[in-house]
Amino acid sequence: MLSATVSRFWHGLGTLSGAAAAARKFVYRSRVYRAILRSHLPRLSARPPQDPWPANPARLMALGRGCYDFAGQQINAVGGLPWFPTAATFHWVEEAHGFSWLRDLAAADAPDEARELVSDWIAHCGAWHPVSWRPDVLGRRLTSWLSHADFLLRGADMGFERWFIGSLGAQATHLSRSIDEGPAGAERLAAAVGLLYSGLYLSEGERRLNKAVDILDQAVAEQILGDGSHIERSPSIHLDVLCLLIVARDALKNAAERAPSGLPGAIERMSRILLTYRHGDGRLALFNDSCEENVALIETALRLADAGDWPAANSTNIGFQSLAAGDTLVIMDAGMPPPASVSYRTHAGSLSFELSDGDNRVIVNCGGRGGPSSDWVTALRATAAHSTVSVGNTDSVGFADDGSVCRPPAGVTCNRHDENGNIWIESSHDGYQEDFETVHERRLFLTANGAELRGEDNLVGPADHPFAARFHLHPGVDAAIDDVGVTLRLKSGSRWKFRVVGGVLSLAENVYMGRVGSGAASHQIVVRGTTSHNKTTIKWALTRESTEG
Repeated sequence: MLSATVSRFWHGLGTLSGAAAAARKFVYRSRVYRAILRSHLPRLSARPPQDPWPANPARLMALGRGCYDFAGQQINAVGGLPWFPTAATFHWVEEAHGFSWLRDLAAADAPDEARELVSDWIAHCGAWHPVSWRPDVLGRRLTSWLSHADFLLRGADMGFERWFIGSLGAQATHLSRSIDEGPAGAERLAAAVGLLYSGLYLSEGERRLNKAVDILDQAVAEQILGDGSHIERSPSIHLDVLCLLIVARDALKNAAERAPSGLPGAIERMSRILLTYRHGDGRLALFNDSCEENVALIETALRLADAGDWPAANSTNIGFQSLAAGDTLVIMDAGMPPPASVSYRTHAGSLSFELSDGDNRVIVNCGGRGGPSSDWVTALRATAAHSTVSVGNTDSVGFADDGSVCRPPAGVTCNRHDENGNIWIESSHDGYQEDFETVHERRLFLTANGAELRGEDNLVGPADHPFAARFHLHPGVDAAIDDVGVTLRLKSGSRWKFRVVGGVLSLAENVYMGRVGSGAASHQIVVRGTTSHNKTTIKWALTRESTEG
Protein backbone atom coordinates (compact mmCIF):
# COMPACT_ATOMS: atom_id res chain seq x y z
CA MET A 1 0.00 0.00 0.00
CA LEU A 2 2.77 2.43 0.94
CA SER A 3 4.64 1.66 -2.28
CA ALA A 4 1.53 2.27 -4.39
CA THR A 5 0.86 5.59 -2.62
CA VAL A 6 4.38 6.83 -3.25
CA SER A 7 4.16 5.68 -6.87
CA ARG A 8 0.99 7.73 -7.44
CA PHE A 9 2.60 10.74 -5.75
CA TRP A 10 5.70 10.24 -7.90
CA HIS A 11 3.82 10.36 -11.18
CA GLY A 12 1.76 13.29 -9.95
CA LEU A 13 4.95 15.34 -9.60
CA GLY A 14 5.31 15.28 -13.36
CA THR A 15 2.27 17.53 -13.66
CA LEU A 16 3.73 20.24 -11.43
CA SER A 17 5.53 23.26 -12.82
CA GLY A 18 8.74 24.72 -11.40
CA ALA A 19 8.23 22.97 -8.07
CA ALA A 20 8.61 19.51 -9.61
CA ALA A 21 12.39 19.33 -9.39
CA ALA A 22 12.48 20.47 -5.76
CA ALA A 23 9.69 18.05 -4.86
CA ARG A 24 11.49 15.16 -6.51
CA LYS A 25 14.69 15.92 -4.60
CA PHE A 26 12.69 15.99 -1.37
CA VAL A 27 11.33 12.54 -2.16
CA TYR A 28 14.74 11.19 -3.18
CA ARG A 29 16.30 12.29 0.10
CA SER A 30 13.56 10.80 2.26
CA ARG A 31 14.06 7.64 4.30
CA VAL A 32 10.73 6.36 3.01
CA TYR A 33 11.90 6.50 -0.60
CA ARG A 34 15.16 4.78 0.26
CA ALA A 35 13.28 2.04 2.08
CA ILE A 36 10.99 1.52 -0.92
CA LEU A 37 13.97 1.22 -3.27
CA ARG A 38 15.36 -1.54 -1.06
CA SER A 39 12.04 -3.25 -0.36
CA HIS A 40 12.51 -5.85 -3.10
CA LEU A 41 15.65 -7.97 -3.53
CA PRO A 42 16.17 -8.92 -7.17
CA ARG A 43 18.39 -11.67 -8.48
CA LEU A 44 20.88 -11.90 -11.29
CA SER A 45 18.75 -13.32 -14.08
CA ALA A 46 21.52 -13.92 -16.61
CA ARG A 47 25.29 -13.80 -16.88
CA PRO A 48 26.40 -10.42 -18.22
CA PRO A 49 29.14 -10.33 -20.87
CA GLN A 50 32.57 -9.41 -19.61
CA ASP A 51 33.74 -5.82 -19.89
CA PRO A 52 35.52 -5.65 -23.28
CA TRP A 53 37.70 -2.59 -22.75
CA PRO A 54 41.44 -2.56 -21.97
CA ALA A 55 42.65 -1.82 -18.46
CA ASN A 56 44.79 1.16 -17.51
CA PRO A 57 48.00 -0.21 -15.94
CA ALA A 58 49.15 3.20 -14.71
CA ARG A 59 45.91 3.79 -12.84
CA LEU A 60 46.09 0.31 -11.35
CA MET A 61 49.56 1.04 -9.96
CA ALA A 62 48.27 4.32 -8.55
CA LEU A 63 45.34 2.58 -6.86
CA GLY A 64 47.78 0.25 -5.17
CA ARG A 65 49.55 3.27 -3.66
CA GLY A 66 46.34 4.87 -2.40
CA CYS A 67 46.43 7.40 -5.24
CA TYR A 68 43.06 7.89 -6.91
CA ASP A 69 43.73 9.22 -10.40
CA PHE A 70 40.47 10.14 -12.11
CA ALA A 71 39.72 12.67 -14.85
CA GLY A 72 43.23 14.06 -14.84
CA GLN A 73 43.38 14.76 -11.10
CA GLN A 74 45.27 12.76 -8.50
CA ILE A 75 44.05 12.61 -4.91
CA ASN A 76 46.01 10.70 -2.28
CA ALA A 77 44.15 9.18 0.62
CA VAL A 78 44.81 6.74 3.43
CA GLY A 79 42.19 4.21 4.45
CA GLY A 80 40.14 4.00 1.27
CA LEU A 81 38.71 5.98 -1.58
CA PRO A 82 37.35 9.41 -0.50
CA TRP A 83 34.10 9.65 -2.43
CA PHE A 84 33.60 13.43 -2.13
CA PRO A 85 36.99 15.04 -1.36
CA THR A 86 36.86 18.79 -1.03
CA ALA A 87 39.71 19.30 -3.50
CA ALA A 88 38.16 17.15 -6.23
CA THR A 89 36.89 18.55 -9.50
CA PHE A 90 33.40 17.73 -10.68
CA HIS A 91 34.89 15.40 -13.33
CA TRP A 92 36.89 13.49 -10.69
CA VAL A 93 33.74 12.80 -8.67
CA GLU A 94 31.84 11.64 -11.75
CA GLU A 95 34.56 9.17 -12.75
CA ALA A 96 35.06 7.88 -9.22
CA HIS A 97 31.35 7.09 -8.83
CA GLY A 98 31.06 5.68 -12.37
CA PHE A 99 33.36 2.75 -11.44
CA SER A 100 34.88 2.29 -14.90
CA TRP A 101 38.14 1.68 -13.01
CA LEU A 102 36.84 -1.69 -11.83
CA ARG A 103 38.33 -3.10 -15.03
CA ASP A 104 41.79 -2.19 -13.73
CA LEU A 105 41.26 -4.22 -10.55
CA ALA A 106 39.76 -7.07 -12.58
CA ALA A 107 42.82 -7.10 -14.85
CA ALA A 108 44.98 -7.42 -11.72
CA ASP A 109 42.72 -10.21 -10.40
CA ALA A 110 42.10 -8.30 -7.17
CA PRO A 111 38.48 -9.14 -6.20
CA ASP A 112 39.02 -8.57 -2.48
CA GLU A 113 40.15 -4.99 -3.08
CA ALA A 114 37.28 -4.42 -5.52
CA ARG A 115 34.68 -5.78 -3.07
CA GLU A 116 36.06 -3.57 -0.33
CA LEU A 117 35.61 -0.45 -2.46
CA VAL A 118 32.13 -1.47 -3.66
CA SER A 119 31.07 -2.21 -0.08
CA ASP A 120 32.45 1.13 1.04
CA TRP A 121 30.45 2.91 -1.68
CA ILE A 122 27.23 1.16 -0.65
CA ALA A 123 27.84 2.07 2.98
CA HIS A 124 28.62 5.74 2.38
CA CYS A 125 26.80 6.55 -0.88
CA GLY A 126 23.78 4.27 -0.82
CA ALA A 127 21.44 7.23 -0.34
CA TRP A 128 20.57 9.60 -3.17
CA HIS A 129 23.07 12.31 -4.07
CA PRO A 130 22.67 14.81 -6.96
CA VAL A 131 25.96 13.76 -8.59
CA SER A 132 26.59 10.11 -7.68
CA TRP A 133 22.94 9.21 -8.39
CA ARG A 134 22.60 11.37 -11.48
CA PRO A 135 21.23 9.20 -14.31
CA ASP A 136 24.41 9.08 -16.41
CA VAL A 137 26.75 8.41 -13.48
CA LEU A 138 24.30 5.83 -12.15
CA GLY A 139 24.03 4.23 -15.61
CA ARG A 140 27.81 3.88 -15.92
CA ARG A 141 28.03 2.38 -12.44
CA LEU A 142 25.30 -0.18 -13.14
CA THR A 143 27.00 -1.18 -16.39
CA SER A 144 30.36 -1.55 -14.68
CA TRP A 145 29.05 -3.42 -11.65
CA LEU A 146 27.04 -5.84 -13.78
CA SER A 147 29.90 -6.32 -16.28
CA HIS A 148 32.14 -7.29 -13.36
CA ALA A 149 29.54 -9.20 -11.35
CA ASP A 150 31.30 -12.56 -11.78
CA PHE A 151 34.58 -11.00 -10.69
CA LEU A 152 33.04 -9.25 -7.67
CA LEU A 153 31.07 -12.29 -6.51
CA ARG A 154 33.89 -14.80 -6.95
CA GLY A 155 34.75 -15.94 -3.43
CA ALA A 156 32.31 -13.46 -1.84
CA ASP A 157 30.28 -14.37 1.24
CA MET A 158 26.48 -14.32 1.25
CA GLY A 159 26.41 -11.03 3.11
CA PHE A 160 28.27 -9.17 0.35
CA GLU A 161 26.26 -10.86 -2.40
CA ARG A 162 22.96 -9.87 -0.83
CA TRP A 163 24.16 -6.31 -0.17
CA PHE A 164 25.58 -5.97 -3.69
CA ILE A 165 22.52 -7.27 -5.52
CA GLY A 166 20.20 -5.28 -3.27
CA SER A 167 22.07 -2.10 -4.15
CA LEU A 168 21.92 -2.98 -7.85
CA GLY A 169 18.16 -3.36 -7.59
CA ALA A 170 17.69 -0.06 -5.75
CA GLN A 171 19.84 1.81 -8.25
CA ALA A 172 18.07 0.22 -11.22
CA THR A 173 14.67 1.16 -9.83
CA HIS A 174 15.73 4.75 -9.25
CA LEU A 175 17.31 5.03 -12.69
CA SER A 176 14.12 3.81 -14.33
CA ARG A 177 12.16 6.54 -12.54
CA SER A 178 14.66 9.37 -12.99
CA ILE A 179 16.32 8.74 -16.35
CA ASP A 180 14.38 11.51 -18.10
CA GLU A 181 15.76 14.06 -15.63
CA GLY A 182 19.39 13.57 -16.64
CA PRO A 183 21.57 15.60 -19.00
CA ALA A 184 21.26 15.33 -22.75
CA GLY A 185 23.92 14.13 -25.16
CA ALA A 186 26.37 11.36 -24.29
CA GLU A 187 25.08 11.31 -20.70
CA ARG A 188 21.65 10.29 -21.97
CA LEU A 189 23.18 7.32 -23.75
CA ALA A 190 25.25 6.31 -20.71
CA ALA A 191 22.10 6.29 -18.58
CA ALA A 192 20.21 4.27 -21.20
CA VAL A 193 22.92 1.60 -21.42
CA GLY A 194 22.91 1.23 -17.62
CA LEU A 195 19.13 0.83 -17.67
CA LEU A 196 19.49 -1.67 -20.51
CA TYR A 197 21.94 -3.75 -18.49
CA SER A 198 19.65 -3.71 -15.47
CA GLY A 199 16.77 -4.86 -17.67
CA LEU A 200 18.76 -7.70 -19.19
CA TYR A 201 20.58 -9.02 -16.13
CA LEU A 202 18.38 -8.29 -13.11
CA SER A 203 15.11 -10.13 -12.54
CA GLU A 204 11.77 -8.55 -13.49
CA GLY A 205 13.56 -6.26 -15.90
CA GLU A 206 11.30 -6.39 -18.96
CA ARG A 207 9.84 -2.93 -18.39
CA ARG A 208 13.30 -1.42 -17.83
CA LEU A 209 14.61 -3.17 -20.92
CA ASN A 210 11.82 -1.91 -23.17
CA LYS A 211 12.22 1.61 -21.83
CA ALA A 212 15.97 1.52 -22.38
CA VAL A 213 15.62 0.29 -25.97
CA ASP A 214 13.14 3.07 -26.74
CA ILE A 215 15.46 5.71 -25.25
CA LEU A 216 18.44 4.32 -27.17
CA ASP A 217 16.44 4.35 -30.39
CA GLN A 218 15.50 8.00 -29.93
CA ALA A 219 18.94 9.08 -28.72
CA VAL A 220 20.74 7.42 -31.63
CA ALA A 221 18.41 9.11 -34.09
CA GLU A 222 18.94 12.51 -32.45
CA GLN A 223 22.65 12.35 -31.66
CA ILE A 224 24.31 10.34 -34.44
CA LEU A 225 24.18 12.43 -37.59
CA GLY A 226 23.96 11.18 -41.15
CA ASP A 227 27.72 11.01 -41.70
CA GLY A 228 28.32 9.27 -38.36
CA SER A 229 29.37 12.34 -36.39
CA HIS A 230 28.24 12.67 -32.79
CA ILE A 231 26.35 15.88 -32.19
CA GLU A 232 28.70 17.12 -29.44
CA ARG A 233 31.63 17.49 -31.89
CA SER A 234 34.21 16.04 -29.48
CA PRO A 235 36.56 13.23 -30.59
CA SER A 236 36.79 11.86 -27.02
CA ILE A 237 33.01 11.94 -26.56
CA HIS A 238 32.62 10.39 -30.01
CA LEU A 239 34.82 7.49 -28.87
CA ASP A 240 32.91 7.18 -25.59
CA VAL A 241 29.54 7.08 -27.36
CA LEU A 242 30.80 4.52 -29.88
CA CYS A 243 31.92 2.31 -26.98
CA LEU A 244 28.52 2.69 -25.30
CA LEU A 245 26.69 1.71 -28.48
CA ILE A 246 28.95 -1.30 -29.04
CA VAL A 247 28.25 -2.51 -25.49
CA ALA A 248 24.50 -2.05 -26.00
CA ARG A 249 24.55 -3.84 -29.36
CA ASP A 250 26.49 -6.83 -28.04
CA ALA A 251 24.38 -7.15 -24.88
CA LEU A 252 21.16 -7.20 -26.90
CA LYS A 253 22.63 -9.64 -29.41
CA ASN A 254 23.82 -12.02 -26.69
CA ALA A 255 20.37 -11.95 -25.10
CA ALA A 256 18.61 -12.37 -28.46
CA GLU A 257 16.65 -9.19 -27.81
CA ARG A 258 15.59 -6.58 -30.31
CA ALA A 259 17.98 -3.72 -30.95
CA PRO A 260 17.09 -0.20 -32.11
CA SER A 261 16.84 -0.29 -35.88
CA GLY A 262 19.39 2.48 -36.34
CA LEU A 263 22.03 1.02 -34.00
CA PRO A 264 24.14 -1.11 -36.41
CA GLY A 265 24.31 1.62 -39.03
CA ALA A 266 25.20 4.25 -36.43
CA ILE A 267 28.12 2.15 -35.18
CA GLU A 268 29.40 1.62 -38.72
CA ARG A 269 29.23 5.33 -39.58
CA MET A 270 30.76 6.40 -36.28
CA SER A 271 33.73 4.09 -36.92
CA ARG A 272 34.59 5.92 -40.11
CA ILE A 273 34.42 9.32 -38.42
CA LEU A 274 36.60 8.03 -35.58
CA LEU A 275 39.29 7.37 -38.19
CA THR A 276 39.02 11.03 -39.23
CA TYR A 277 39.81 12.15 -35.69
CA ARG A 278 43.03 10.10 -35.47
CA HIS A 279 46.53 11.46 -35.96
CA GLY A 280 49.42 9.44 -37.32
CA ASP A 281 50.24 8.19 -33.82
CA GLY A 282 46.85 6.47 -33.67
CA ARG A 283 45.49 8.78 -30.98
CA LEU A 284 42.80 11.45 -31.20
CA ALA A 285 42.91 15.13 -32.11
CA LEU A 286 42.29 17.64 -29.32
CA PHE A 287 39.05 19.44 -30.06
CA ASN A 288 36.20 20.21 -27.65
CA ASP A 289 37.40 18.73 -24.37
CA SER A 290 39.26 15.80 -25.92
CA CYS A 291 42.52 14.15 -24.99
CA GLU A 292 44.71 11.86 -27.06
CA GLU A 293 43.06 8.75 -25.51
CA ASN A 294 44.47 5.26 -25.22
CA VAL A 295 45.50 3.64 -28.50
CA ALA A 296 44.43 0.22 -27.19
CA LEU A 297 40.94 1.56 -26.43
CA ILE A 298 40.62 3.14 -29.88
CA GLU A 299 41.81 -0.02 -31.61
CA THR A 300 39.47 -2.18 -29.53
CA ALA A 301 36.51 0.04 -30.40
CA LEU A 302 37.33 -0.11 -34.11
CA ARG A 303 37.76 -3.88 -33.96
CA LEU A 304 34.50 -4.49 -32.10
CA ALA A 305 32.70 -2.12 -34.45
CA ASP A 306 33.94 -4.22 -37.38
CA ALA A 307 35.45 -1.06 -38.86
CA GLY A 308 37.41 -2.96 -41.49
CA ASP A 309 39.72 -0.98 -43.76
CA TRP A 310 37.37 1.90 -44.48
CA PRO A 311 39.03 5.18 -45.32
CA ALA A 312 38.52 8.14 -43.01
CA ALA A 313 35.54 10.31 -43.90
CA ASN A 314 35.27 14.08 -43.49
CA SER A 315 32.44 15.03 -41.14
CA THR A 316 30.19 16.86 -43.55
CA ASN A 317 27.45 17.35 -40.95
CA ILE A 318 29.49 19.08 -38.26
CA GLY A 319 32.39 20.52 -40.21
CA PHE A 320 35.66 18.78 -39.33
CA GLN A 321 38.04 18.56 -42.27
CA SER A 322 40.91 16.12 -42.73
CA LEU A 323 43.69 17.08 -45.15
CA ALA A 324 46.16 14.27 -45.85
CA ALA A 325 49.12 14.25 -48.26
CA GLY A 326 52.34 12.28 -47.99
CA ASP A 327 53.14 11.87 -44.30
CA THR A 328 51.34 15.09 -43.38
CA LEU A 329 47.90 15.14 -41.80
CA VAL A 330 45.92 18.28 -40.93
CA ILE A 331 42.65 18.16 -38.96
CA MET A 332 40.60 21.37 -38.87
CA ASP A 333 37.48 22.49 -37.01
CA ALA A 334 35.40 24.40 -39.53
CA GLY A 335 31.93 23.82 -38.13
CA MET A 336 29.31 25.40 -35.91
CA PRO A 337 29.23 24.65 -32.17
CA PRO A 338 26.58 22.09 -31.14
CA PRO A 339 23.16 23.05 -29.74
CA ALA A 340 23.30 24.71 -26.30
CA SER A 341 21.80 21.68 -24.54
CA VAL A 342 24.84 19.55 -25.45
CA SER A 343 27.53 22.26 -25.48
CA TYR A 344 28.95 21.91 -21.96
CA ARG A 345 32.20 20.48 -23.31
CA THR A 346 32.47 22.79 -26.32
CA HIS A 347 35.66 24.82 -26.67
CA ALA A 348 36.10 28.21 -28.32
CA GLY A 349 38.32 26.76 -31.03
CA SER A 350 36.64 28.00 -34.21
CA LEU A 351 38.86 27.38 -37.28
CA SER A 352 41.64 25.83 -35.18
CA PHE A 353 43.73 23.05 -36.67
CA GLU A 354 46.28 20.38 -35.76
CA LEU A 355 49.11 18.98 -37.88
CA SER A 356 51.11 15.77 -37.61
CA ASP A 357 54.05 14.44 -39.61
CA GLY A 358 53.87 10.66 -39.57
CA ASP A 359 53.49 9.65 -35.93
CA ASN A 360 54.87 13.01 -34.71
CA ARG A 361 52.42 15.71 -33.64
CA VAL A 362 53.61 19.19 -34.58
CA ILE A 363 50.80 21.78 -34.28
CA VAL A 364 48.22 20.96 -31.58
CA ASN A 365 45.51 22.44 -29.41
CA CYS A 366 46.23 22.47 -25.68
CA GLY A 367 43.86 19.67 -24.68
CA GLY A 368 40.95 19.03 -22.36
CA ARG A 369 39.00 16.10 -20.93
CA GLY A 370 39.11 17.14 -17.33
CA GLY A 371 42.16 18.72 -15.79
CA PRO A 372 43.90 19.15 -12.47
CA SER A 373 41.54 21.93 -11.37
CA SER A 374 38.40 23.80 -12.38
CA ASP A 375 40.55 26.76 -13.42
CA TRP A 376 42.39 24.54 -15.88
CA VAL A 377 39.15 23.28 -17.35
CA THR A 378 38.09 26.88 -17.97
CA ALA A 379 41.46 27.90 -19.42
CA LEU A 380 41.54 24.99 -21.85
CA ARG A 381 38.18 26.03 -23.32
CA ALA A 382 39.49 29.47 -24.31
CA THR A 383 40.32 30.44 -27.89
CA ALA A 384 43.88 31.20 -26.74
CA ALA A 385 44.34 27.48 -25.98
CA HIS A 386 43.78 26.61 -29.66
CA SER A 387 45.76 26.98 -32.85
CA THR A 388 43.66 29.74 -34.31
CA VAL A 389 43.23 33.54 -34.14
CA SER A 390 41.80 35.47 -31.19
CA VAL A 391 40.67 39.09 -31.33
CA GLY A 392 40.72 41.50 -28.39
CA ASN A 393 41.89 38.79 -25.97
CA THR A 394 38.40 37.26 -26.04
CA ASP A 395 36.85 33.98 -27.11
CA SER A 396 35.19 33.19 -30.42
CA VAL A 397 32.17 31.80 -28.53
CA GLY A 398 30.60 32.91 -25.26
CA PHE A 399 29.95 30.68 -22.26
CA ALA A 400 27.07 30.96 -19.81
CA ASP A 401 27.48 30.57 -16.06
CA ASP A 402 26.34 26.94 -16.32
CA GLY A 403 29.11 26.19 -18.84
CA SER A 404 26.97 25.96 -21.97
CA VAL A 405 27.60 28.00 -25.09
CA CYS A 406 25.47 31.15 -25.00
CA ARG A 407 27.03 33.15 -27.84
CA PRO A 408 27.90 30.92 -30.78
CA PRO A 409 28.90 32.32 -34.16
CA ALA A 410 25.89 33.15 -36.27
CA GLY A 411 27.58 31.45 -39.19
CA VAL A 412 30.57 29.26 -40.04
CA THR A 413 31.40 28.54 -43.67
CA CYS A 414 33.72 25.98 -45.23
CA ASN A 415 34.52 25.16 -48.86
CA ARG A 416 36.92 22.41 -49.88
CA HIS A 417 38.72 21.90 -53.18
CA ASP A 418 40.78 18.81 -54.09
CA GLU A 419 42.81 18.96 -57.29
CA ASN A 420 45.77 16.80 -58.38
CA GLY A 421 46.44 15.85 -54.76
CA ASN A 422 46.49 19.45 -53.55
CA ILE A 423 43.87 20.39 -50.95
CA TRP A 424 42.48 23.89 -50.43
CA ILE A 425 40.16 24.91 -47.59
CA GLU A 426 38.36 28.28 -47.42
CA SER A 427 36.52 28.91 -44.15
CA SER A 428 35.19 31.72 -41.99
CA HIS A 429 33.31 32.44 -38.77
CA ASP A 430 31.65 35.56 -37.38
CA GLY A 431 32.11 34.86 -33.68
CA TYR A 432 33.76 38.27 -33.23
CA GLN A 433 31.06 40.18 -35.07
CA GLU A 434 29.06 41.18 -31.99
CA ASP A 435 31.99 42.53 -29.97
CA PHE A 436 34.35 43.75 -32.70
CA GLU A 437 32.37 43.77 -35.96
CA THR A 438 35.02 41.41 -37.28
CA VAL A 439 34.90 38.19 -39.31
CA HIS A 440 37.76 35.71 -39.23
CA GLU A 441 38.58 34.05 -42.56
CA ARG A 442 41.10 31.21 -42.72
CA ARG A 443 42.51 29.60 -45.84
CA LEU A 444 44.67 26.49 -45.78
CA PHE A 445 46.51 24.92 -48.71
CA LEU A 446 48.28 21.57 -48.38
CA THR A 447 50.55 20.59 -51.27
CA ALA A 448 50.18 17.18 -52.90
CA ASN A 449 53.47 15.91 -51.46
CA GLY A 450 52.56 17.09 -47.95
CA ALA A 451 55.76 19.13 -47.68
CA GLU A 452 54.08 22.51 -47.19
CA LEU A 453 51.00 23.90 -45.49
CA ARG A 454 50.28 27.49 -46.44
CA GLY A 455 47.86 29.58 -44.46
CA GLU A 456 46.18 32.95 -44.73
CA ASP A 457 44.16 34.50 -41.91
CA ASN A 458 42.05 37.55 -42.73
CA LEU A 459 40.34 39.70 -40.11
CA VAL A 460 37.63 41.63 -41.93
CA GLY A 461 36.44 44.59 -39.88
CA PRO A 462 37.44 47.90 -38.30
CA ALA A 463 40.89 48.99 -37.13
CA ASP A 464 42.61 49.10 -33.73
CA HIS A 465 41.66 45.70 -32.31
CA PRO A 466 44.54 43.60 -30.98
CA PHE A 467 44.83 40.08 -32.38
CA ALA A 468 46.96 37.00 -31.76
CA ALA A 469 47.39 34.05 -34.10
CA ARG A 470 48.64 31.06 -32.09
CA PHE A 471 50.25 27.84 -33.23
CA HIS A 472 50.65 25.54 -30.23
CA LEU A 473 53.52 23.08 -30.47
CA HIS A 474 53.59 19.53 -29.16
CA PRO A 475 56.10 18.93 -26.32
CA GLY A 476 58.06 16.65 -28.64
CA VAL A 477 58.90 19.58 -30.92
CA ASP A 478 62.16 21.44 -30.34
CA ALA A 479 61.61 25.06 -31.45
CA ALA A 480 64.12 27.86 -32.09
CA ILE A 481 63.35 31.36 -33.38
CA ASP A 482 65.59 33.37 -35.71
CA ASP A 483 65.33 36.30 -38.10
CA VAL A 484 63.65 34.16 -40.75
CA GLY A 485 61.06 32.36 -38.64
CA VAL A 486 60.84 29.41 -36.27
CA THR A 487 62.67 26.14 -36.88
CA LEU A 488 60.87 23.04 -35.64
CA ARG A 489 62.81 19.83 -35.05
CA LEU A 490 60.86 16.63 -34.51
CA LYS A 491 61.94 13.49 -32.71
CA SER A 492 61.79 11.64 -36.03
CA GLY A 493 64.55 13.86 -37.38
CA SER A 494 62.25 15.91 -39.63
CA ARG A 495 62.75 19.66 -39.63
CA TRP A 496 60.04 22.20 -40.47
CA LYS A 497 60.22 25.97 -40.84
CA PHE A 498 57.47 28.40 -39.88
CA ARG A 499 57.46 31.77 -41.65
CA VAL A 500 54.96 34.61 -41.38
CA VAL A 501 54.15 38.01 -42.84
CA GLY A 502 51.62 40.34 -41.23
CA GLY A 503 52.44 40.42 -37.53
CA VAL A 504 55.12 40.34 -34.87
CA LEU A 505 56.48 36.82 -34.40
CA SER A 506 57.44 35.41 -30.99
CA LEU A 507 58.01 32.06 -29.31
CA ALA A 508 56.39 31.68 -25.89
CA GLU A 509 56.21 29.04 -23.17
CA ASN A 510 53.16 26.82 -23.04
CA VAL A 511 51.59 23.81 -21.33
CA TYR A 512 50.20 20.79 -23.18
CA MET A 513 47.33 18.86 -21.56
CA GLY A 514 46.78 16.31 -24.30
CA ARG A 515 47.11 13.34 -22.00
CA VAL A 516 44.81 13.17 -19.00
CA GLY A 517 46.59 13.99 -15.78
CA SER A 518 49.91 14.96 -17.32
CA GLY A 519 50.67 18.54 -18.19
CA ALA A 520 53.87 18.89 -20.22
CA ALA A 521 55.95 21.99 -20.89
CA SER A 522 55.87 23.07 -24.52
CA HIS A 523 56.02 26.19 -26.69
CA GLN A 524 53.65 28.22 -28.80
CA ILE A 525 54.30 30.36 -31.83
CA VAL A 526 52.44 33.65 -31.44
CA VAL A 527 51.87 36.27 -34.14
CA ARG A 528 50.54 39.53 -32.68
CA GLY A 529 49.32 42.75 -34.18
CA THR A 530 46.52 45.29 -34.39
CA THR A 531 43.83 45.24 -37.03
CA SER A 532 43.84 47.73 -39.89
CA HIS A 533 40.80 49.31 -41.48
CA ASN A 534 38.60 46.93 -43.49
CA LYS A 535 40.96 43.96 -43.71
CA THR A 536 44.02 42.61 -41.94
CA THR A 537 45.96 39.72 -43.50
CA ILE A 538 48.41 37.32 -41.86
CA LYS A 539 50.16 34.99 -44.31
CA TRP A 540 52.16 32.08 -42.98
CA ALA A 541 53.65 28.79 -44.11
CA LEU A 542 54.90 25.57 -42.55
CA THR A 543 57.48 23.91 -44.80
CA ARG A 544 59.27 20.62 -44.31
CA GLU A 545 62.92 21.44 -44.94
CA SER A 546 64.66 18.12 -44.37
CA THR A 547 64.61 14.74 -42.74
CA GLU A 548 67.84 14.11 -40.89
CA GLY A 549 69.21 10.61 -41.08
